[in-house]
Amino acid sequence: MIRIDIPLRGIVELQHAVFDVNGTLAVDGKPIPGVTDRLKALGEHLSLHVLTAGTHGNIAELERVLGFPLHMITIGEEKVHYVEQLGPASVIAFGNGMNDVGMLRLAAIGVAVLAGEG
Repeated sequence: MIRIDIPLRGIVELQHAVFDVNGTLAVDGKPIPGVTDRLKALGEHLSLHVLTAGTHGNIAELERVLGFPLHMITIGEEKVHYVEQLGPASVIAFGNGMNDVGMLRLAAIGVAVLAGEG
């Protein structure tokens, strides 16, 4: 768990980090340099959840490189339902596309990522 004291909001206790893949953790289906090590470090404090539609068809390779399973989704609304099931008050979500907006709004903390894809 990670506790963050946000001014004018209070303490947020995070238990889960939810990530989009393409444009957030990977570009052109390949992990962004340094992402794997940072995810492993974050995984010591939070439960990690990586959601993908499998756009580049390399899910097995990404799972091998990242070191944990990816969760298949087909539409952005499924990301919202996934965060709902985890309990939005304990989730920080990361994404970069229009199909991520719902989960970013719902999560306790939503982080919009700007990368070379998305």
